[in-house]
Amino acid sequence: MSSSKQRVWAVFLTLLLTFVVISCDKEERKDAWDVKFRVHIGLNLPQYTELGVPGGIITLPDYGFQRNGLYIVHELASPNTYSAYDATCPRHVDNITVTERLGTSATCPFCKVEYQLLNTGISNDGNYQLRPYRTYLNGPVLTVYN
Repeated sequence: MSSSKQRVWAVFLTLLLTFVVISCDKEERKDAWDVKFRVHIGLNLPQYTELGVPGGIITLPDYGFQRNGLYIVHELASPNTYSAYDATCPRHVDNITVTERLGTSATCPFCKVEYQLLNTGISNDGNYQLRPYRTYLNGPVLTVYN
């Protein structure tokens, strides 16, 4: 290949790469969400009866990132195993978009992406996951923390 063709090709690739980088939409902050909390849930209390059965899900307000809430899930596959996810859409943390729970899924009203709460909180397109938090079960008390 001649020198001039190589230069044209290099300029073309540089412009293409620049266009792709500039056109990418900033959807997610990659830095860790510095959220410190610990909540104890008495599973024998009436407001948490839904967590008594596998597949049960509750929304717990006022915890997590910007106090947007948590989804607590009693896993289907493993009895007495629980998961917790932040209700904030990971695609739009800068906009503080909260996902809305719809049965066993949650949907971001801003980008319309659906997250499967019974499938590790992963989005339908498989590109994002709701931020998980740690859980610990001690008798009838479930602790959710970060």
